[in-house]
This record gives sequence, C-alpha cells and structure tokens, in this order.
Amino acid sequence: MGVFCNKMAAEKSKFEGWLAYLRDANVVRRTQEKCGVRVLSEVKTGEEEESRNIQVKPSTTSLVNGAIAKLSVTRPVRRKKARRKQPGIMIETISPGEIASPPPIDYPDIIVETYPLVDAYFKLATELGYEPFYIIFLGTLHWNIDTTVFRHAVLLWALSMYIGQALKNVFKWPRPSAPPAVRLEMKLKLEYEYGFPSTHATVSTTIPLYLLYIIHSRYESLFFTMIFISILWCTSVSFSRIYLGLHSYLDMIGGVIVSLIMLLILLPLIDHMDHFIFNFKFFPVVAPLIILLLLYMYPVEVAWTSDRGDTAAILGTLLGALLAIHFNGPFPDDLQPGPFPVALPTYQSLGFGLLRFIVGVLLVFPTRFIMKLLCFRFLPAIMPSHGVVEVDKRPLVVLPYKIITYMSMALSAIYIGPRMFEICDISRY
Repeated sequence: MGVFCNKMAAEKSKFEGWLAYLRDANVVRRTQEKCGVRVLSEVKTGEEEESRNIQVKPSTTSLVNGAIAKLSVTRPVRRKKARRKQPGIMIETISPGEIASPPPIDYPDIIVETYPLVDAYFKLATELGYEPFYIIFLGTLHWNIDTTVFRHAVLLWALSMYIGQALKNVFKWPRPSAPPAVRLEMKLKLEYEYGFPSTHATVSTTIPLYLLYIIHSRYESLFFTMIFISILWCTSVSFSRIYLGLHSYLDMIGGVIVSLIMLLILLPLIDHMDHFIFNFKFFPVVAPLIILLLLYMYPVEVAWTSDRGDTAAILGTLLGALLAIHFNGPFPDDLQPGPFPVALPTYQSLGFGLLRFIVGVLLVFPTRFIMKLLCFRFLPAIMPSHGVVEVDKRPLVVLPYKIITYMSMALSAIYIGPRMFEICDISRY
C-alpha cells in the first residue's frame, strides 16, 4: 500500500509539474522569440528606435494569487516617423493614462521587434475569434449558404462562449504575466479577464469540427477540404493567442478539451433541439426564461468586469436567434436531407449573395445603434445605481442593454432579413 501511495504521489507531482510548465509565461516568451518577437529595449524620452517592424507597447504585469493584471491606457496609438528612412519601419507608441478604478499604474514602454508577415498572419488569425468575424460568418451562413448549418452553428458558438467565459471565473487562472511574456495585443478589457480556458481555442475548435461533421453528411466531395480548413482554422487561431502573449499552452489545451466535451454531448442531441425549437408551442415563453437562468447562473466577480456584459451580449444574440428561428419555421433547405452536390456559384448567385449581405448588414448595425441609444436613454432612469456613478458599469443597466440590443440585432438579421430579401426580390428561395 505504501508503494502504491508513493507511486501516486510521484505521478501527482509529475502531473503538477506539467501543468506548471504549460502555464509558465517563460514558455510563452520562448515561443514568441521563436516566432521572431524580440524586446529590444525600453523607450527613452525623445528617442526613436527602428527595426524591420517595430511596435512600442506598454508592458503589463500579472499579479500573483489569481489577481488580474491591470493596465491603464486611455490615449490612442501615435505613429511616428523614424529618423533614418528605411522601408517597412513603423513605430507605435501607446502612452499610459489614468482610469478611475482600479488605481493607475505606470508601466515602462518597450520596443518590440517582430517579423512583419508572421505578425500580420497571427493578428489576422486572432480576429477569427472576435465578434465582427462571427457577425459576418454567421450572417453569410444564414443569408447565403445553409440555414440548417447556421442554426446549429449559432447555438454551438453561443454555448462555447458562455461555457468558456463561465469557466474562466470558476478557475480564476490569470493570463501569462507580462513580462516575461510580451503583450502584442493591447485591449484593455483583456487585462481584467482570466485566461483559462481560452474562449478563442474553444470556439475555433467547436465551429470547424461541427462544420466538418455537418458538411460531411449534407454535402458531397468536401470532406478532405474541410479537414484541411478545420485544422488550419483551429491551430492558427489557438496559436495566435500564444504568439500575442495573451494565453498559455494550458489555456489553449483547456479550450480544446472543453470544446470536445461539449461536442460529444451536444451533437447527438442537435436534431432533438431542432424539433423542440420548431414545434414547442410555448417556446417564445420558455426561451427567455432559459436565457435569464443562464445569466443568473453565470459566476461573477465582486468588481464589475466586461466579461459579464460580453456574456449578456452572447446570450442576447442566442435568444434573438432562437426566437427568429422559431417564428421563421423551417426553410426549404431545412426539409431536404441531402447530401447536396457542390457546384461553383454563378455570377448571378454571387451578385444576389452580395446584395443579401449588404441588406442584412444595413439591418443589423442601425438596429444596434438605435437600441443602444434607447437603452442608455431610459434604463439609467428606471434602474437603481447602487452607488455606481459610471453608467456603463451598472449591472442593472449594462446587462439589460446588452440582452435587448443583441436580441434585436439577431431578430433583425434572422427574422426581418429574409422578408426584406423577398421584398427586394433577392431571396434564395
């Protein structure tokens, strides 16, 4: 028994060592250096440095014991010309400013040298995990390609984001400390969010693997193409977060594991969920209750952080999408079993597709502007402040605003959009 206990203790120690290694910010820094990222020096007043592609960024530090890194940046990027002209040289300076809460901390500016092509590739890849890409991607799926694929994809996207964000507040593991890691993407809200698991990794695994699964069953001759696209999509987005100094390897692995578990549970149930959404008589009543329950169950911090608002926006989008799907009912391509042949689009279909996309975008973004205006006009007047001066940090204002606005955007895109296409005579059906 003693030998067994000693062996288990040794295995536990080895496992903890691997976890520590995968979380180590120095490992992130070494990976960045292998990709061409190099810190040249701290910026001195009146001095301008130059190299093949130079970015001046404020360094950040993550606090110990699970505390969140703080960053104080209020002024925009200033571009300066180098003293000696050389092609491909750019200097970006971000000057630390002051924010009301938490107290501002001054960080030294650093000069970072990167390979331009590698830097551009990973910065483009990381955008595949942000809201603008998914507005374009999911909108294109619904308006121009396949409503069945869209319906499942928007559900999986929302659940991936919700579960990933919630787990961050459960584990409370901070992002890699910087230094030693180098932050190549300076977004203020990221410095107040935890790192494990990476929602970029979760979503960039969930969506490509789902597309691989559904396209294999619904379309001919695309399986090997989708394998290549899925691997490229997942690895590029996940690795970009390490390159940018925002996540550790453990964050990435955790995101992938969360995605795989979620897919194993949800894929066998996806058709039953379709039936429930389409046919349950009281779905318009039940859906908002489910969304409110998910928002209530979301683990929150004592202090206000932007991830609560982001989660409300995700749930609002999901609610609007579910209601629109229910009210629309099945589209013609939902009723056809497939597999469908794959053919190159004609110039006419490309033109109509572009028109549908433009009309859809013209519906979505004005809706966002109008609803935001109305919410911030009326919600602060009727919701208690609880002593919080900043309107955009009041949960009873921000959470309803996010849910109402993004629900309205989804309803505009998914319910009103197809009807506008019919009026403009550009419908797919």
